[in-house]
Amino acid sequence: MTFSLTKQFKMQKHNRHYIRLKFLLSAIIIVLFNRLYAQHPGFSMRLDFGGDDVPSMFVLDENGGFVGIVNIAPPTDSFYVHQTSVYRISQFGDTTSFRITKQDTSLMFYRLTKVRSEPSGYILMGLGFKLGDTQYSRFTIFIRLDSELNIIWQKIYRFNDPYLGYRYYGLELTNNDFLYACSNLNKLYLLKLSSQGDSITSKITMNPEAGDLWGLTYNADSTKVLANTEFAYYNGGDSISSAIEIDEETLDFTGHWFYPDYFRGPYRGMPYTENRMLAGGRLQWYHYNEDRVDWMISAYILDSDHNIIHQVHRTNPDTISRAAEIYGIDYVDPSIIYLGGTHNLQDMIGHQPSWIYITRLNDTLGVVYEKYIGGDAYYWTNNITASPDGGVLITATVHDIGITYFQRDAMIIKLDANGSITGTTENKSIPISDAIVYPNPGCDVLQVSCGLPGTVFNLYDMSGKIVLIEKLNSFTTQINTALLVTGGYFWIITKNNNLIEKGKWIKE
Repeated sequence: MTFSLTKQFKMQKHNRHYIRLKFLLSAIIIVLFNRLYAQHPGFSMRLDFGGDDVPSMFVLDENGGFVGIVNIAPPTDSFYVHQTSVYRISQFGDTTSFRITKQDTSLMFYRLTKVRSEPSGYILMGLGFKLGDTQYSRFTIFIRLDSELNIIWQKIYRFNDPYLGYRYYGLELTNNDFLYACSNLNKLYLLKLSSQGDSITSKITMNPEAGDLWGLTYNADSTKVLANTEFAYYNGGDSISSAIEIDEETLDFTGHWFYPDYFRGPYRGMPYTENRMLAGGRLQWYHYNEDRVDWMISAYILDSDHNIIHQVHRTNPDTISRAAEIYGIDYVDPSIIYLGGTHNLQDMIGHQPSWIYITRLNDTLGVVYEKYIGGDAYYWTNNITASPDGGVLITATVHDIGITYFQRDAMIIKLDANGSITGTTENKSIPISDAIVYPNPGCDVLQVSCGLPGTVFNLYDMSGKIVLIEKLNSFTTQINTALLVTGGYFWIITKNNNLIEKGKWIKE
């Protein structure tokens, strides 16, 4: 009897310890989940090292922060001699970095891929050449980093064609091998490496199967690798961008299909939910009978037969807009999709203001919000990375209007889920707007871009007299200002009598 009571007491004590342990583990899981996925404030940073500073690709790290590349070069009218620094940015904007150097060698890295095979981490892909040699004697270099950014190995490969490698991407395969692809429009080169960086097999193909490479990914059901290209298998007409299906074991091409008409690079195609594909990039639509071109930033959800289920086209088609140069679309939560690029794109050296464009979309590509960032200088968007907290990281370059050589600064911007940097809709370091009014100064036509439905534009003269009221559509509204006298005006955009944006405008 005593034995039974003692045993029962021990069981009760054990159960209490089990309950406490279970509660403690649950609490730890909740804390870790909230730390990783809770919404964090946004931030922005402008990196100016006195030269040409260009942020490239950023990916998520294991803590919900970001790891990516910033290339730095002295001020010059040439932009191919950058040196690379690897940056880690926390969810809160704290940064650490280190520079990759090799004696008597110039190294430039533009891509990295997250890898999950042990030790998990990243593979950097870049180009290099010995100092004193020309760019035509360059080599391709791979560096594997662990999750703490320690170098595990590095491998160098030389291709016979010096022009191969201008555009390149990598993808970790399902068996933990690594696939590298590069192109020069006329050739497409594939190289499969082991997880230790050793060559397994390779393949090179020429036109018409080759094309301009815009990324590597898996297809909708993750059974085949896709090489997203432009002009591969092109036979004329408006279907320009195609996905080449690749057997990951043999690297044989097993088929191809086309993205929607007028869809062009830079673009990204990636697997989405329910055996569908998500794609975002540039729409360049030629209206041959009207002798004009629409330039927009667009996204599609495609079914398993590559038919359009949902689509969205943003920014003013009369102004050149271009998707982000590396990846212009991304998601973590399938109900929160980010699409971005550059609005009012010009040459590499801009002579007018431009904007970073970003929009948050839902799972049917409906617009939740859109933001125009900048407009006070020349911005060019490079990459967007969705964040687990519902926000997005944007990398871009910025420089003053009218400079005559490459002296760009690196912009790194993290927006929260509401499109804010500081938790409010205002930020003093960089302009962020729900709408833009341009050109400014202007003349006979005013363009108002605003993604919010049900908004109204009001224009006032300097005495406060209202001279124009216009209901805005959810795209870009053209307003005739030919009858207005020259001079200064101020404007407001309202929704349900609530102020959305305000500003000044000058008619010349």
